[in-house]
Amino acid sequence: MRRAFGMLQMASAEAAEALEKKTKIDAAITTISAAIEEGKEMNMYIGLPEAQAQLDQLLIIQPARDELVASMLQANVSMHTVSGLDAAIVRLQGAMDINQQLEMMAQMPKAQKLKDDILFVKNVYVALKAAILQGQIAMKNEEGEEAAISELNRAIEAADGINLHKSVKLGTDVLHQLVHLNAQHQQAQAAMG
Repeated sequence: MRRAFGMLQMASAEAAEALEKKTKIDAAITTISAAIEEGKEMNMYIGLPEAQAQLDQLLIIQPARDELVASMLQANVSMHTVSGLDAAIVRLQGAMDINQQLEMMAQMPKAQKLKDDILFVKNVYVALKAAILQGQIAMKNEEGEEAAISELNRAIEAADGINLHKSVKLGTDVLHQLVHLNAQHQQAQAAMG
């Protein structure tokens, strides 16, 4: 029983260090799991609840790390394909929150920059879609094309700067139609004047 208690104390110290430094997690899990089982087999329950609490905390760390890495990968893919942006942002923020609660800050600067980047892409994408819609409405109503042209030019320039080529193509098509419509209106006004 004394050997099992000593083993549990050493494992608990190793687990405490692993929890504090967020390193050697797998080794600490293995050691403390073995010590807990040894204590149970010897019917020694002193220190087991504390050791089990440490094990529970250790078991949270690796999945939290893995989720942060996976959410960062998803965010990268979403950012480059410009699809699933909202889901990627929500997942990344959730993983960041869990890692912050566990005081695992090593990946936080990289994750925060990625979150900022994906939010920027989303904002540019939304602005481009809004400008395209404004242009389509201007064409339908045959008025307001100058404002729509100006807005589309700004949105296309921003989107082109971050390689949103597919969306830029649609925006450019609408822009050309607006410019043509605007030219027709100006010719009609000149003819009337």
